[in-house]
Amino acid sequence: LDSSDVVCIAVTPQVFETVLKPLSFQPDHVVISFMSTVKIAALEPFVAPATAIVRMIPMPPIARCLGPLPVYPPLELVQTMFAPLGTVLPLRSEEEFAALM
Repeated sequence: LDSSDVVCIAVTPQVFETVLKPLSFQPDHVVISFMSTVKIAALEPFVAPATAIVRMIPMPPIARCLGPLPVYPPLELVQTMFAPLGTVLPLRSEEEFAALM
């Protein structure tokens, strides 16, 4: 983590606390969660002092660089990173995000 700007979390929701607890995040880390059922508020205590937390759903069509990539909140850096894999779909709320699951 020490030399990373972006940290991607791609573990099952059942183990994320165990996996994240021993890690030391920095204030400038951008954290991208691929755990579709874990809300930002649940992640915050485990990634603090990092505050840039984004949720994404890696839907199967991205294997062919097709389809939508839902992202909440829409952070430009994350949208730019993932744009080559499909159509980034910026969402306005976690409720919109949950509706896509």
